[in-house]
Amino acid sequence: MTETAPPPAAPPDSEVPPKRRRWWKRILVSLLLVVLGAAVAAVVIVPRQNMFQVNGEITINGPRKPITIVRDEKGMPYIHADNRRDLFFGQGFATAQDRFFQMHLMKLRACGRLTELAGEVARDLDIRSRTIGLRRAAEAHSKILDDENRDIFQAFADGVNAFLDTCPQDIPLEFQLAGLESEQWQIVDSLSLLYLMGWDTSANLRHEVIGQALIDVIGPEKARELFPLNINPDVKAHSQSDAGEDAAQIVPEQLNVLSQPLLTSLMDSGPLHVGSNNWVTGKEKSAGGHVILSGDPHLDPRMLPGIMYAAGYIGPEMRAVGAGVPGIPGFIIGRNERVACSVTNNYGDVQDLYVETVDPNNAENYLDGGESIPFQTIRETLTIKDSAALNGLRTEDITIRLTSRGPVVTEVLSGVSADRVLTLRWAAAESMLPDTGLAAVLTARSVDDLEDSMRSVTAVILNLVFADIDGNIAWRAIGRVPLRTPATGTLPFVVDPENPAEDNWKGWIPFEEMPHTSNPERNWLGTANHWLIEPDYVHYYSNYASASFRYRQLKNRMAEDKDGLSVDDHWSIQRDTKNLLAEAVTPLLIDALAEDETTQPLADVLRGWDCHDTVDQSAPTVFQTVFTEFARETFEDELGMETADLMLGTWYFWQERLLHMIRAGQSSWFDDQSTSDVTETMEDLIRRAGRSTVEKLSPKLGRNPADWMWGRTHTMQFDNPIRRSGVGREWLGTSPRAVDGSGETLYRGWYSLKDPHKVAFAAALRMVVDFGDSEKVRAVLAGGSAGRTFHPHQKDQLDAYFTGEPLHWWFSDKAIAEHEQSRLVLNP
Repeated sequence: MTETAPPPAAPPDSEVPPKRRRWWKRILVSLLLVVLGAAVAAVVIVPRQNMFQVNGEITINGPRKPITIVRDEKGMPYIHADNRRDLFFGQGFATAQDRFFQMHLMKLRACGRLTELAGEVARDLDIRSRTIGLRRAAEAHSKILDDENRDIFQAFADGVNAFLDTCPQDIPLEFQLAGLESEQWQIVDSLSLLYLMGWDTSANLRHEVIGQALIDVIGPEKARELFPLNINPDVKAHSQSDAGEDAAQIVPEQLNVLSQPLLTSLMDSGPLHVGSNNWVTGKEKSAGGHVILSGDPHLDPRMLPGIMYAAGYIGPEMRAVGAGVPGIPGFIIGRNERVACSVTNNYGDVQDLYVETVDPNNAENYLDGGESIPFQTIRETLTIKDSAALNGLRTEDITIRLTSRGPVVTEVLSGVSADRVLTLRWAAAESMLPDTGLAAVLTARSVDDLEDSMRSVTAVILNLVFADIDGNIAWRAIGRVPLRTPATGTLPFVVDPENPAEDNWKGWIPFEEMPHTSNPERNWLGTANHWLIEPDYVHYYSNYASASFRYRQLKNRMAEDKDGLSVDDHWSIQRDTKNLLAEAVTPLLIDALAEDETTQPLADVLRGWDCHDTVDQSAPTVFQTVFTEFARETFEDELGMETADLMLGTWYFWQERLLHMIRAGQSSWFDDQSTSDVTETMEDLIRRAGRSTVEKLSPKLGRNPADWMWGRTHTMQFDNPIRRSGVGREWLGTSPRAVDGSGETLYRGWYSLKDPHKVAFAAALRMVVDFGDSEKVRAVLAGGSAGRTFHPHQKDQLDAYFTGEPLHWWFSDKAIAEHEQSRLVLNP
């Protein structure tokens, strides 16, 4: 056999021929130059492609007189104009400069066109938006606007389009990166965003679906035991609304709602799903003797640059600063020279589901009052991004069916005695008025003036807390809520297919009879989405509200013995981390957990805790996990995992009810129905929850619960809309940051049970108005002013947002001039 000689060894570097060494060096140098060039392009050149003109003059079609846009150190615009129309034109121009890509994405969502950007993954979301009919409502509203409102919306749209037409080189780089074309802005686009906000602030549909799902699984009698318990802490002995009692006379059918994907998708929270806190202290309770008003709307601000947009408005008729949703003229939170306001969601019941019968002899019709009526049909076309299709796009036709009450939101329901469907009715779609009330905050001169303007608000359901410079303070529920007879809206309403139809909506709660109050003796007012209804209130308003923990802590802070609250006090209350749910439950958890060797370390962590949810403590991690695991242990054995996940994923539905059970110390729900030979107690389930907590968290956070700091798991991450995952996500967005607070604290850090502890909803901005300060408003955004990748003002307010450093919206001419960083004049 011939042996093969081994290959010669590579010569040492010193023996490599000079020509070969020079060849490899040239390649390495070339690669380094390419990498360096890419880095320079990424850091220096590319960012410059996403800037826009902020200095100098532009000659432009549209304004009646020159408009000046001054920007401060945050990039926030202050629009100076000689008339109201030019102010809204300037707002449209400045908003388009900063946020046009964000406006376009929100429009695509409202109109059901996200498939043009995201492809098949957005198909169900688009079908949902088109079924709800946000665009249809906007188109209907655009046809009835009065002259003043039409002029406001048109001026804003003209300002947006003037930017697109005059400054095409400044159109956001994101359009190129996303493969989208910019489009002219229309009145109906702004109204679509208004209705998107209105939909996201409507919540009772979720309640009805969960209530029906409980009935489907455990029957009506047992389900009523779990229906929400809502408490008004301002009423002696606490005014309670027990939705189980509200539904006592209803005998619903089994509908198997969880088998309906479109229906369950309607419950998904959008970015404008409003929680929030707001409050105001009168002159006698405010340091310095002037009214102070605070607001921090809780939204999903994690998509840069955040969901709220701030601007100043200076003209002969007004001087105002405030923030709103980009794309909608005016603002909803802020102040003018004499009036200030902020909003929270009041969860008025403006949505109903109806069980309607399909004609067994003609599936194209439905039965109503003994008549066979054709479904109205709307055919629409989705344009879906698809790399395999011609030109990268394909189309899909969909058909939406409607009855006289609204769109059909299910397939034919299974498990019922006849072919049935569920339809959705939404008050905003049928209560619109010619006036939208949008300009009122900019021009109101008193509490009475602003309150009267709120008669026109129909698209959104909000708590408005407001005040004027004369010392008047007020709270009012705004929006339109149906007058219902006989049902309360707790569960789907079964339409009788045989008897003459009778509308269970009998009109609207009169404006004068909507919940409201003003100038109370205690010299303060506030809301935290809690139950605000008095025991003697004559109308059914809702059966859905936040648990009372945040508002109770607000009351505690307001009761502090001191000589009036200052702006600093208000600012600190917005960052208050005291968890009153934990304060009520933790002693019981400690007693139960201490009796088991496995869970004893959890008890040790909780013992001595001050019940503040702060990032430097491990007790919040233990409490939050044990409490939610205890809730799962309590309900999942009877409800099953799917229904339990649905209910537990909606915190407001069950938290107050479970606390009531815990305080009672016993409930049939504590007994595990899967163990027939033993009756479990509350303490048994707490220990089970503790063991589950140890099992779930130890692999992630270590074996010692004392090391499970809240800041390790309770984090918030901001994403760039063009890179929400994968390589480059943190570079274009942010890395996760530790966040104080929780869903139960005034410093809100709400998370979804689908992704435990990761903050999904938080303050989109924080604002404190002091009528004793004519120079500025203390405020910070969760993000920045500009919605442009690489822009210095895309996320520059985040450090202050997390640390609590005060930032400001400048108010006086002097303050605006002192902080001026740029000046752009728009000449007619």
